Amino acid sequence: RTPVTSIKSSVQLAARVVRQAQEAALPDGLRERMERAISLLEGANKQSDKLNRFISDLLDVTRIQAGTLEIHPTTLDLAEIVRQNVAVVHPAWPHRAITLDLPEAPLRVWGDPDRLGQVVTNLLTNALKYSPEGAPVAVRLMRWDRSARLEVIDHGPGITPEQQARLFQAFSRVEGIERQSGAGVGLGLGLYICKTIIDRHNGTIGVSSQPGQGSTFWFVLPLLQENA
Repeated sequence: RTPVTSIKSSVQLAARVVRQAQEAALPDGLRERMERAISLLEGANKQSDKLNRFISDLLDVTRIQAGTLEIHPTTLDLAEIVRQNVAVVHPAWPHRAITLDLPEAPLRVWGDPDRLGQVVTNLLTNALKYSPEGAPVAVRLMRWDRSARLEVIDHGPGITPEQQARLFQAFSRVEGIERQSGAGVGLGLGLYICKTIIDRHNGTIGVSSQPGQGSTFWFVLPLLQENA
């Protein structure tokens, strides 16, 4: 991570310096070139964020395979974790409609807030990436008997049963399913990491889908008993 962090800091500093220089009286030709420089630096900053996410995924997979992935559980309200992470994702997709349906009462679980937030973010981001620009994405959390169930519902191309069987494997990429929104290609690790995190929380994760009818990715976690 260290060289990537250094690159990101340098790019951000360079962009700040160029913006400050723009405040001076400049010839039109030079001002246009500086605008171009800022655009390139902002692009480099976004790419460094993407590279940092790749590194994080690879580190998580390494920890999973070594049996050292750390989970730091505490008592938490899963509804609040979902609300916070949807709020973080939405600004990166300002033109997409994301509906959020949460229960009025807290759904208390025993879990790691950062890791569960990682799962929520991954499922929501995937739904946005693989569904059309104008299609809404729904996030729904509900009480499910003695469990909490989260669903992320999209209107993408859907996934066949054969494809679903490979979705949660490491480095798995489903052939014929192309990204419809956003840019870039992932490593095929996100769902594998999500499954490991949910497994470590004694939960279950899966997908319900049919070709041409979109997909619903979901996970279920046991609720804490009232007297626990």
